[in-house]
Amino acid sequence: MKKTTITLLATGLLLITGLKAQTIQDGMNHLNAQRYKNALDVFQKLLAVNPNNIDAIYWEGQTFLQSEEIMASRITSARQLYEKALQTTNQAP
Repeated sequence: MKKTTITLLATGLLLITGLKAQTIQDGMNHLNAQRYKNALDVFQKLLAVNPNNIDAIYWEGQTFLQSEEIMASRITSARQLYEKALQTTNQAP
C-alpha cells in the first residue's frame, strides 16, 4: 500500500513538473507564431537555468532580429547577445 502511494505521488509530481518545463521547441513555436515576448521569456528562462545553452542563445538572438522593434535596436541587441555568448561558451559556433 505504501509503495503504491509513493509511486503515484512520484508520478504525479513528475507529470506536474513536466507540464511546466519549457523547451527550445516551445520558444520556436512562439517565435513562428510571432509571439516575440513569449518566445523571449522562454529562451531567457532556459538561459537562467543553463547560461551556456547555445541553442537557446541562438534562438533568443533570432527572436531579437525578428521582433517588431526598430531595426538598429534589434541588430544591436542580437549582436550584444552573440558577442557575450562567444566569450562565455569558448567560441562555440
